[in-house]
Amino acid sequence: MSRQVPMVGKDDRAAFRTVGEARARARNGAVIRVGRDRCPESPAVRTRVTGVAGGGRDSAELLPGQGS
Repeated sequence: MSRQVPMVGKDDRAAFRTVGEARARARNGAVIRVGRDRCPESPAVRTRVTGVAGGGRDSAELLPGQGS
């Protein structure tokens, strides 16, 4: 079985606009790739996934809301 690698970002290559959308559709073992972007969200992860920055180290940033 191949590993699921959904892309998150604002460009045309991305399948999802938010990490939360990608996470909701991700299977166990998926790798969620975030393009060079800031993501102002607090996604709850309930499956075993890996998150990676699509543009290399420190090119993506998750910005959880206050109190999360």
